[in-house]
Amino acid sequence: MQFDAQSLRRIDKAVLKSEREAQFRRRPRPKYTPFPKEVQPLQFRNDHGSTIQPGSIIKTDSLVDFEGQTVLKGVRPDAVLGDYAIVLSETPANKLGTCLKGYGFAEILGGMGSVPVGTTVGPTANSFAWQANFEGFAWLGPDYWFVYPITRVYGVAAGAISRGSSGTVNVRSGQFGTESGFTITAHHRFGSTTPAIDEGREVECEKVNNTWVISAAQC
Repeated sequence: MQFDAQSLRRIDKAVLKSEREAQFRRRPRPKYTPFPKEVQPLQFRNDHGSTIQPGSIIKTDSLVDFEGQTVLKGVRPDAVLGDYAIVLSETPANKLGTCLKGYGFAEILGGMGSVPVGTTVGPTANSFAWQANFEGFAWLGPDYWFVYPITRVYGVAAGAISRGSSGTVNVRSGQFGTESGFTITAHHRFGSTTPAIDEGREVECEKVNNTWVISAAQC
């Protein structure tokens, strides 16, 4: 049997297509994840003064030196809202431990007990415990979490805040505005015709360039 040039070209194209399809089938498929990335463990130095247990929430606002390497400084949360992480390993005082902090998907053994799936939780002032219906961590089911920084809150002005100045805001949590136990210092940045925000007024605040600013206020 003889083939003309056109027939041979069609056969070559068919063979090439078949080889490419076979290569595609052998190629490993990327694992699908619905989140931006997976949060990687970070090291922290326990500056609390006693052992911190796995599953605790620590405040990690600053960096410290540990034997020549720069690591997070981990302490028990106080009443000033900051940046937080989940502790992964039992960590004695002044020793290195591992934690999760950042923005993305995380796999952590252990759930939240009676807290419903999909609930967001966050830090508790002056405690290593969780606080339900707050911000920072979302429980998606057994062992699966979404970790994110707290960059938006609402609360009540603790005192009058004049335009162009900063004042204390008592941060609230939950659907009905429960006192969270935290405060922030927020800047009143509205224009020259905007009056001062009176004490007791509700405000929304956003963290911009590492500074809390008032983005909306109750009339």
